[in-house]
Amino acid sequence: MNSHFIGCSFEITSHVTDPGCDDLTFTYSYGTQTVTVTYLNNPPNTDSYPSPEVNPMDIIDTIALTYEGPGTVTLVVEDDDSGRAIITLDIG
Repeated sequence: MNSHFIGCSFEITSHVTDPGCDDLTFTYSYGTQTVTVTYLNNPPNTDSYPSPEVNPMDIIDTIALTYEGPGTVTLVVEDDDSGRAIITLDIG
């Protein structure tokens, strides 16, 4: 265990593409922390279903978390059409 890192900040960067034109919501969870970020395809309004046009999304997202000890960072990406992807990263 890397106890000397507890309380230190670290960053996670994710790259997500969506060939459609969906709004995308990123939810990161690790230990007691949850960070949610939503990217709108047609700001400032949410995208209707079905989408009236095709605007592919290409997003690079970086968030900061605080090290709590060994665990797993989980990223859930959801689009506004009920699509969902999950990825995990083990932190030592």
